[in-house]
Amino acid sequence: MRTSFLKKLRNLVLLVVLVTQFGTGCWMMQELPGEGGTTDTDSDSDSDTDTETDTWVDPHDTCNIDIVFVIDSSQSMMLTLNNLVQDGFSGFTNMLASYPQPGTIRVGITNHLYGPENIGGQSVDASAFMTSGWPLGVAHDIDGCQEVGHEDCDFASEKPWMEGPSGTLSAEFNCVGNLPCQEDLSVGEPTLQAGLESLLWDANADFIRDDALLFLVFITDEDDQSPMSREDIYDGIMAAKDDESLTIPVEEYVYVATIAGPENYGCNDGDFFGETDPTPGVIAFTAQFGANGRHFDMCSTSIESALGSMSSLMQNGCQDVFDL
Repeated sequence: MRTSFLKKLRNLVLLVVLVTQFGTGCWMMQELPGEGGTTDTDSDSDSDTDTETDTWVDPHDTCNIDIVFVIDSSQSMMLTLNNLVQDGFSGFTNMLASYPQPGTIRVGITNHLYGPENIGGQSVDASAFMTSGWPLGVAHDIDGCQEVGHEDCDFASEKPWMEGPSGTLSAEFNCVGNLPCQEDLSVGEPTLQAGLESLLWDANADFIRDDALLFLVFITDEDDQSPMSREDIYDGIMAAKDDESLTIPVEEYVYVATIAGPENYGCNDGDFFGETDPTPGVIAFTAQFGANGRHFDMCSTSIESALGSMSSLMQNGCQDVFDL
């Protein structure tokens, strides 16, 4: 009992000192696993190691979000991409355009390749966010799959990414979201690493904001073929987002959604997604993000439903991190 009383007294003194120094604000209580015992969540004097820590979080009145779409634009994805642009993205982009939270959004789009690439005899900076798309209504050269987008999407932001709320964001997204068909058979589909590389690429510098949540959305019909391990890609994403100004662990700021195949079987719906392979590696990657990771199964989930769930995840993020 004496130990419990002293702990409570210590916490009370700490609270008074912090309130005196910082004023009122928002508290987040994190229970961390201790060494030599489990977290003590009750008020008795048992032998559990009490590892509860208090993390001060500055109050916020805005919730900014940075979103990166990493979309597989290989030959097998052309049916999916066509349907995404025509039907799947409309509700989500309308939400982004009007963005119900106080704050702003940034949206960058890249495909499943990264670094310098030779596409159709042209040098392409595959890790740079795309600012041009394939002309709407023009058939893709699926057999060759060596297209370079040449429809300038004329972003109002005058940056390599789109910004909102904006009356032009939906049109910009539909333009750049109609990705050209591109393949590099020598590297396959390193979709997950392509997402990380886009965050590190010089052409996309200043995209990540210190005070913003970071969402990465991966859409692919095949399992990942990145040379980097899933663990290294995860660590790289956290390092890209981490900053000394963050007041809570960087993991709280990062969210990942994957729209891909099931774990153990494929499917062919013939209408929207076409043929989809099992994607156990993508699913295992998503699981690393815990509650901030969501996997949506192409074989049983509509794109509208998946993106609608993402909208809810963004609202939850604003509530959890910024108390909005």
